Amino acid sequence: IFAVYEALCANQPPMASQVGRYRDWLVRQRQLLAGPRGASLRAHWEGVLEDAPAAPALPGTLYAEPRHRGAEIEFHLTPQQTNGLRELATRLEASVFVVMLALFKTVLHRASGEDDFLVGTPTAGRSGAQSADLIGFTLNTVPLRANFSANPAFAAVVRDCARQMRGALRHQQYPLARMGGEGALLRHMTTFVPVGPRNVLGRYLMREYLATQRGAANDMNLRWQDEGERLRGQWRYDADRFEAQGVQRLVATLRAAVDAVLDNADARV
Repeated sequence: IFAVYEALCANQPPMASQVGRYRDWLVRQRQLLAGPRGASLRAHWEGVLEDAPAAPALPGTLYAEPRHRGAEIEFHLTPQQTNGLRELATRLEASVFVVMLALFKTVLHRASGEDDFLVGTPTAGRSGAQSADLIGFTLNTVPLRANFSANPAFAAVVRDCARQMRGALRHQQYPLARMGGEGALLRHMTTFVPVGPRNVLGRYLMREYLATQRGAANDMNLRWQDEGERLRGQWRYDADRFEAQGVQRLVATLRAAVDAVLDNADARV
C-alpha cells in the first residue's frame, strides 16, 4: 500500500505487474476451489467440523432478539504476566498468540463446563509469492476445535492449539462461507495484533490500533494487541446476548487462569 501511495504521488502507474491484482487472484482462487486442491481443502474442514457442537452455553447468556449492539471491556495484563507468557510460549515452542488462544479456550471451558466447542480466528486467506503484493480483501475466518474431554494439562492444550493452527494455515484458502456461513458456525472469536510500530520501506512507521467496538458480528471476540511491555485486551461482546457483569467475570477468570498456568503449566485445566 505504501509503494502504491508513493507511485501515485509521483504520477506513476501504481502497479507495474498484473500478478498481484485482486481480480487475477479471484480467478486463481475460483480455479483452485474448482479443482482437486479445492476438494482437499474442503475435506480438511469437513473433518474439523464433523459433529461440531453448538457454541458453549455461558452463564448469564441472554436470549433477546439480537440487534447486533456491540460493547467491549478493555483491560491489560501486567508486565509480569506478559513476560511470563512470553517465556512460557518460548518453553513450549509456540507463539504468544497460540498461548492466548489456549487460554481463551480454557476460559470458555471453565465458564461453560463444556468440553467440545468451536472458536474462530481470522487468517490472511492467501499464501504464496503470487499473492505477496496483493491489495484486496482476502480475509478468511477459520474454525478451531476445543476438546477438554480428557482433562488435559494446559501445556497439552497449547500444543494442540499449535497443531491446529498449522493445519488451519495450510488450508486457509477455503472460504468458511462455503461450509455453511460464518455466523452459523462461529459465535466466539479471538484475534491477535502483533507488536508495533513497524518500519516500512525505511521511510514510514506503521502501527496497528484496536478500534472501538461499533457492532457485534459475533457473540464474543477477545482481541489482543501486543504493546511490548504489556498485552492489551478488548473483550468485545453482543450487548443483546451478554451483560457487562458477566463479561467482567470472564475477564477475571482469564486473569486467574494466566496466574495459574504461569505457576504450573502442567496442571490439569
